[in-house]
Amino acid sequence: MSINPAVSVIVPMFNESELIQKNIARLCVALDRTGDTAELIVVNDGSTDDTLEKGLASANDDSRVRMVGYKENRGRGFAIKYGIQQARGSIVVVTEGDLSYGDDIVERLTVFLRDGEYDCVVASPHTKGGGMENVPLNRAFFTKAGNWVLRILMPVHLGTYTGMTRAYRRDVIQSLDLESNGKELHLEIIAKLGSLGYRIGEMPAVLAWPTGRKTRKGTFAPWRIIASHLSFGVGEAPLLLLGSAGLLFIALGVVLGIYLLALSISGETVGGRPMVTFAPLCILVGFFILLIGWLGQQNKQLQRQFHRIHSDLLKLSATNNPKHDD
Repeated sequence: MSINPAVSVIVPMFNESELIQKNIARLCVALDRTGDTAELIVVNDGSTDDTLEKGLASANDDSRVRMVGYKENRGRGFAIKYGIQQARGSIVVVTEGDLSYGDDIVERLTVFLRDGEYDCVVASPHTKGGGMENVPLNRAFFTKAGNWVLRILMPVHLGTYTGMTRAYRRDVIQSLDLESNGKELHLEIIAKLGSLGYRIGEMPAVLAWPTGRKTRKGTFAPWRIIASHLSFGVGEAPLLLLGSAGLLFIALGVVLGIYLLALSISGETVGGRPMVTFAPLCILVGFFILLIGWLGQQNKQLQRQFHRIHSDLLKLSATNNPKHDD
């Protein structure tokens, strides 16, 4: 393998003993299709079976395969971050071990990233030309609905925010200060890339689950995922959501006030009615929510400024202290 591969492919794995060797073999074929020098970084996310041993056996058969990891399960987000920091290729592709976006997904993402002069390209089943095959209806529904909501809240407009399969320029993705250890990492990366002004592209792709594939027990909890993603989205656009809620309260209070005024003009007694207290209370609560949203938005702007500064410092550090390959 070249000391300086052009492409690094990162695949997180947890308890994949039954499929890891088959998947690594398929991924190595995918590397061949790129026409580039490449490396495959398999991140063992604290597996409790013999995923590590079987992965090391595959690594011995192909010098392009690097098996890395740690002892405790830390979550998909942590595994991806760990792999990204190990990458040596100028282009970093993150994907799933079963190549559910097709055997040519690594090649397609690499070409799309280069030809479009993007800093990040997302494989998207929710854009024109993309789609889903053999994905359970409940999962497809929640995924599509979740991405639709995120499109409203996130600063960058895409069809897919939650997908893991993407390509990045290494200097860009390694310059980000990433915090999430779970699936929220996918949202965090898009949000931070967008706030830093990087170019994000979207490539149509068909997500086709292999026959017989099932979600591991406990890994797909739709309401928990929805809550975490919605919480992240609100954090990115607090004024949009809280501002809307505040305006609704204010509008309700104003409407009730007008109604009470109309009753008073018509000669009816309005004193003592609950609405006399409720109307101004709605207006007061509405202004309070608006204020919280505005303060949240200011805090988000400060965070984005901090991310820009931190990213610039990391780039400067990387320039002054370049990596030395083994």
